[in-house]
Amino acid sequence: MQHVQARKYKKVIVLNRYKKLIGPTKSVLAELGSFLRTLARSEIIYPLNINRWSNVDAGKDLWKNTLVCFLIP
Repeated sequence: MQHVQARKYKKVIVLNRYKKLIGPTKSVLAELGSFLRTLARSEIIYPLNINRWSNVDAGKDLWKNTLVCFLIP
């Protein structure tokens, strides 16, 4: 994940008309998937000891962190 965040540019993600991820390449999509899995497993960002998930804006934080590294229309 550190190499993704250290980039000086954002990788562009291409969607089809059904909003399905289609590119630009399989390696970029694999990198996006790996990045999202790493964020989801992060104990610092999303700790497992939360009693009420309704009080956590985890979805918004995950999206903000993703848009820092990837350009998704």
